[in-house]
Amino acid sequence: MAVTTVQIMGESEMNFNPHNDEPLKHEHMISQNDVKYEECFELYINDMLTIKSFAVSDNKLVSMPIYGDEDGLIKKIGVFDFLGLPYSSYLLIYLNFLEDNDLVAIVDSLIGSFNGYKIYVFTQKKNRLIRKSTIKLDIKPHQIFMSPKGKLFIYDNDIGNITKWDIKTLKFEAHFLVKPFTDIDIKLSDNGLFLLVYAVRYVAKRMVDSSIFIFLAENGMKFTSYNWGGLEIYAFDLIASEFCARLLIMAKNKEKQNINHIVDPFISSEKVDANKLLSYSETSDVQKQFQYPCIIKFDNVIGSIGKSLVTKKLIPDERNWIPYLRNTLEDSNRIYMSSIRKNVAEFIEPFIDKYTLKTDNDNNIPEVKPINKVFEKYLVKWTLHCDKNFDIIKAESKDASDEVNFRPNYHNSPTTFAIEAFCLDNDDLVIYGELCLLIWTFSAKKKIQMIYCWHINPNDHSIIKSLSSNSLNSKGYFLPAPSESFIKRISFYQPDMTIRYLIEELLDEYIRNEYFLILYGDELMKFFIDNGKDVQLRRLCNRCIKLVFESDESPPNIQLFRIISQSLTKISERNPTYFDDFIIRISFLCVFDRSYLESTLEDKIRLKHLHHYGSYNGIIDILMKN
Repeated sequence: MAVTTVQIMGESEMNFNPHNDEPLKHEHMISQNDVKYEECFELYINDMLTIKSFAVSDNKLVSMPIYGDEDGLIKKIGVFDFLGLPYSSYLLIYLNFLEDNDLVAIVDSLIGSFNGYKIYVFTQKKNRLIRKSTIKLDIKPHQIFMSPKGKLFIYDNDIGNITKWDIKTLKFEAHFLVKPFTDIDIKLSDNGLFLLVYAVRYVAKRMVDSSIFIFLAENGMKFTSYNWGGLEIYAFDLIASEFCARLLIMAKNKEKQNINHIVDPFISSEKVDANKLLSYSETSDVQKQFQYPCIIKFDNVIGSIGKSLVTKKLIPDERNWIPYLRNTLEDSNRIYMSSIRKNVAEFIEPFIDKYTLKTDNDNNIPEVKPINKVFEKYLVKWTLHCDKNFDIIKAESKDASDEVNFRPNYHNSPTTFAIEAFCLDNDDLVIYGELCLLIWTFSAKKKIQMIYCWHINPNDHSIIKSLSSNSLNSKGYFLPAPSESFIKRISFYQPDMTIRYLIEELLDEYIRNEYFLILYGDELMKFFIDNGKDVQLRRLCNRCIKLVFESDESPPNIQLFRIISQSLTKISERNPTYFDDFIIRISFLCVFDRSYLESTLEDKIRLKHLHHYGSYNGIIDILMKN
């Protein structure tokens, strides 16, 4: 029995013999009648006695670990005849192992007309598979996927809708919208935070369109999508997620040439040639490309080169991801790296402690001397100049420059506003100032921009705790939202005597930039409502409506509407006139009835205009008849 399908847990491994001069051959053979389990024991168990892999053979045998009843330790590897499993006469639709070693089988009864799929969950006991639970699906999905953590993804290609469910709790978790009438392949990022969907459309068996969508796995928010035209993508993954986060695609064009690209997974960016990243060098003067098919997992590529099977790290040292992107691949696109959370926390912690000690005795606070420092990483040169009049940062790249005074008008102290600064590996500048922390970015198009600001009180380490969070969700990956106490109208006088409102500019960028809107839209909505920011509230709502209902992108990021829908009652109470206008505006696009709106909003909202609601949705019919 040859092991042909392998599901890897924790690391990448294939059980083949990759000698350079020999064709691929199976290294291990497992027979159902093989009672010498020890001979294949190390195939599945690592030095820590934890699971390395499960396998399903091409002759329908399932191999999996068997645990002892008393100590719970793995004693041997069991080989099961899949045709002998309960309900094996059914047509197998999908088979997957979970991280807790349960086996999930999705089957079709094939009895008469379709009567729904059934999901069977089996557990192992005494060299047997015992049915643990049964779940019935009343629908016939076009495609089904499941993650090792028990997340079930069901795809309906008629509307391009993917639903996410938890197989253990049977709870619905999220919607994901892609282009309808497409075949898809999905992949969860290694950290489980992002869902990557590859959608392909065929006409007369000919590929006419291929796209990749990147979503937040927890709620279905779409960061971005890329159209790859007629490229046939055979491998894709999110790589270097902790250091510089890039979507890697491996594809073939119509001439069957290898095409390898990396792009920003969070904001649409230029495609960067990644052929160097996927070349394998045995000597300094020999460069060979991985051939189809291959696997990308945990920043490793497993595939064939010639007649050899090769496993290769994408780069030797993961700490060098950013210099590799900037210098070797010449990737100048923006970089978001989750590791900056830890870097920023380590930077500000000693200053918070030092400032706290100072406040115990104000007479001992020394005067801060003027600051003149230069910071430079890869694409931007920052200059920080602070004296008794201004705190100025200047940014220079090869084709643009800009400068900003960031000393707020309320700072009347003879000392400088800035205390210290450092440059992140992604070229952003971090400044610790009086009771605040600021992060700046620079681009030739938008010049210098403040993109984060947090208020920091003496004796308050909450920002450090937030930045140091290891929670396994988006809040533990991305930087926290700006502090509410610092988001207010503050003027900043510039050397040319003009006045800028940098915090207002930050809020405008958060509303305008879909990336920030996805991450912080809920916090912005709450802040605008609680603090009477009616102008910004209208801008936020209008922006969400435009992105959802008026976007040329297909499909639109419809989950953004959730930012509004979760706060409908509060919006109506805060600004009833605007809310009435809002309901009228979306009534041309969404079909509701009066009872639905009233029951949903619990009679807390003025609905006077709904006396004529039925005619609103009929306007288009009237216009067409005339």
